[in-house]
Amino acid sequence: MRYEEAALPSPVEKHQVVFLNPDLAGLFTAYLTHRAGADIAVIQEMGRHRERKEGYPSPFPAAGTFHPTDVDAMAVEAGFPPPTWERVPRLKLYLPDRAIDLNSDNGPGGLLLALAPVFPHSRSIWTHWLQERLKKAEELASGEGESRTGALRTVEVSVAESIEKLNLFDAESLLLFLDMLSILVVGRGIVQLDVQDFPVVLAGFLTGWHMPARGERDWRMILRRRMQKEGVVWRDIESITAVQSFGRRMSVVRCSDDSLVKSRILAVPMSDRFRHPTERPPIHGISGAIRWECWYGRARGHGEEEPVVGILRRDAKRPPINDNLAAFHLHPDVDGVFTVAAPVEERYLVGEEGARLYTIASRTRFLLREHLGWNLDEFESTPGEQPGPDIVLPGTAPSVSYAEGPLWGDDVLTRLRAADRLSRRIVSRLK
Repeated sequence: MRYEEAALPSPVEKHQVVFLNPDLAGLFTAYLTHRAGADIAVIQEMGRHRERKEGYPSPFPAAGTFHPTDVDAMAVEAGFPPPTWERVPRLKLYLPDRAIDLNSDNGPGGLLLALAPVFPHSRSIWTHWLQERLKKAEELASGEGESRTGALRTVEVSVAESIEKLNLFDAESLLLFLDMLSILVVGRGIVQLDVQDFPVVLAGFLTGWHMPARGERDWRMILRRRMQKEGVVWRDIESITAVQSFGRRMSVVRCSDDSLVKSRILAVPMSDRFRHPTERPPIHGISGAIRWECWYGRARGHGEEEPVVGILRRDAKRPPINDNLAAFHLHPDVDGVFTVAAPVEERYLVGEEGARLYTIASRTRFLLREHLGWNLDEFESTPGEQPGPDIVLPGTAPSVSYAEGPLWGDDVLTRLRAADRLSRRIVSRLK
């Protein structure tokens, strides 16, 4: 639908780029775009983003990173002080047929010692293969201020292919372990990762998983206050009622408070209710994207003596999503309080399919109770979002998405990197 300017109530607020319901990646994109000189605005529907429950551990792995120095470098470059990190060295992996307990404090030697009894077959062969890559991983882990993950190679020989060439006995279990470790650390499975980049995975493990320390200010609020202080228009509204075309290649966002905001480019989250006319309706699956969903609970009397993060996969033949993968962060120092998360297909989070999320939550609880032996006293989710009806964006007006599909690798570094790439694209389109 096209409207002439005279037909719109006055005034109409005009900007070059308008960000709708930005998450962390969207806010960082907005800040970088603003810092590059663009006239931007942010429109936030109230209650659109779930808040982490106070008193519970940060969700693993999405709320932290195995590459804190890379995040520090991006923060400094953007004009922010690096966060204060809290490190968790313990990592437990529960595969369908075995469990692995690792501690990054034990270094490369400790990793080899921990894996030896778990994968006893062809030990001398896979140990030699791993040692060669651990040498390079130590160099990466000791490189102060050097980026590790900025340019992962195009796959020529994958990690999986390299392992298969070793002709190991019982190679499937080792491949599954390496796949899970790679997914956690760099967000790629071993089929998607070139073997020359596997030291990046090992360097991340040796560094340990890092999360912003308890008591750190929320990055969303830091970015919001910085932009507002620098004059960026920020509107908190009840809802966005429509997005309409306006003239040539322009859009008008109509808000529930009757305000109108005009923009050359709309930046929208891929996981929200905004979609381009060419996209398939959500009932058939939105985009194939995955979003980490979190649940919170308490396992009183749990035997761990220190914080631990871990991952549980029940079936090696099914994809590691929905009810077939659960990641947890346990704080025994506060009587077994934990957070658990699962990468859920977005088609299960909208419309009638949203009821499937309850089933996934129930199966995740079953995994913790039956496969880990936890005595669960509490298990609950955050309140569900109410996205409202779909809004189809004008086909004639430019729009971009700021959630560039991080699947399993949805961590702080991934989102900040995606924001940096997207801000450069937006600024380039404005010129």
